[in-house]
Amino acid sequence: MKRGVLAFLMALMILKPCLADPIPVPPPPKHVMFIQLIVPILINYLWNFLVLGTIFSLSFGIKVKNGKFPLFVLVLTLAGLVIEMVTFILKIGLNFLGWVLVVGACLFTLSFILTKLFYRLPKQKCTISGLAYALASHPVVGITFVVPILAKFSLMPPL
Repeated sequence: MKRGVLAFLMALMILKPCLADPIPVPPPPKHVMFIQLIVPILINYLWNFLVLGTIFSLSFGIKVKNGKFPLFVLVLTLAGLVIEMVTFILKIGLNFLGWVLVVGACLFTLSFILTKLFYRLPKQKCTISGLAYALASHPVVGITFVVPILAKFSLMPPL
């Protein structure tokens, strides 16, 4: 009996600092919050430019240095961010896998339509562009790979 009480008291002494009130941390300055919001969007844009630029230049023979392609990627990135935010907010009733599939389908459709509108490519090439964008720009990829990198450099957006 004494050993149990002693073990409990030792565990309480070890855990007591962990159970203390957290130290209040003031919010970051406005310029830091601005950087924390812009850096992930910029990284997403550059990632989309790299992935789609590689596919468009190597597979489709489209020059990515002209002014049309950066605008295409910008519209795609911003519309993709809106889709990701809306589907995240409205994921009520969906499990995680359902949300992943809905977001992937929306991103694929967005890229397919914008590739068709911007470049008038055949359906097969639009499908390749849509699949590449849906896989490369999916939020799960960002959460898995980009968030740890941003957290390492304290560039996580405010929650």
